[in-house]
Amino acid sequence: MVQLMNMLELSSHEAFLQEDVEILQDVSRAVPGSVSYQIRRIKKGQQWDHEDTGLMIYHVNPEDANENKLELRFCVSGNIYCREKAAACDQCKFSESKGCVEKMESIDVLSFTFSPNYLQQFAKVQRPGNQLMDQVLTFSHPFGFSRSAPICSKTAGAIQSLLNHHYTDTRENIFINAQTQIILLYATDCMNGECDTLTPESKFLTHPEDRQKIIDAREILLQHIGN
Repeated sequence: MVQLMNMLELSSHEAFLQEDVEILQDVSRAVPGSVSYQIRRIKKGQQWDHEDTGLMIYHVNPEDANENKLELRFCVSGNIYCREKAAACDQCKFSESKGCVEKMESIDVLSFTFSPNYLQQFAKVQRPGNQLMDQVLTFSHPFGFSRSAPICSKTAGAIQSLLNHHYTDTRENIFINAQTQIILLYATDCMNGECDTLTPESKFLTHPEDRQKIIDAREILLQHIGN
């Protein structure tokens, strides 16, 4: 609950009381040794004013590598939650009525925690200049830190897809894994600066062909997710 309140206050620049927060949905998943995530959707108050916000938190303990992890946290608004489906109202019979009492505007707080083993695959080995993100991805940067940044349109789109999907069971896991990689890719770019104005030296996965491989793999995965 502390994390939820912190993200709400960070995105709105004002204090919140716990009793003012109505949780509509709380979902947690974990893949041991890889990625864990939590999605909390809350009812948006009429007078709440929020700015979509992202936060990267780098945890490193030189004395105990088991405590190393990278967190991405997001607070986004503008989505519609439906109590009946426990999802967005897309393709829902209740969405036919503008006065539907089951759907409501939500503020969504998401967190993703990545293990060193998972992040290792994205690091560029021996990249010249020893860039900060390579140090972070390999947990060789000696000090922990947190960094906030606005959410770019690409990251927002990936988050919305994650919130509004209709997959279940195995297909849901496949879809979420694909979306998680894309969110990591885009969000890490944004944490380094403006996504559209980053220099090649500052980008995560700087080579266009490497970035395109992940995007293409995701698209192929989603096209055949029903199989």
